[in-house]
Amino acid sequence: MADVKIKFESVERLWGDVFMMKDALSDALHGIAKIQNIVEFGALVGQAGDTLLANLNLQSEKTQTLIQKCEEIADDLQVIMDEFRDTESKSKSRFE
Repeated sequence: MADVKIKFESVERLWGDVFMMKDALSDALHGIAKIQNIVEFGALVGQAGDTLLANLNLQSEKTQTLIQKCEEIADDLQVIMDEFRDTESKSKSRFE
């Protein structure tokens, strides 16, 4: 098996970036919810309002999916970092 190397700093940076993206998506989701409330309470009625609301609902679902994916990626990155650190620690202890 080939040696596997990891740059912890790069993975940690990526982990942080994923969390920042998740926060930005959460902010966007909050903005979508505000617009949905405005439209639902009669700001735009008829077919135009219904179409806008349907599209907002779709975007809300897609944004929620992206937030979940960000959480999954962050969890996976955390597991990877933990496993590599554990393995590195065990292998170092053999030679001490």
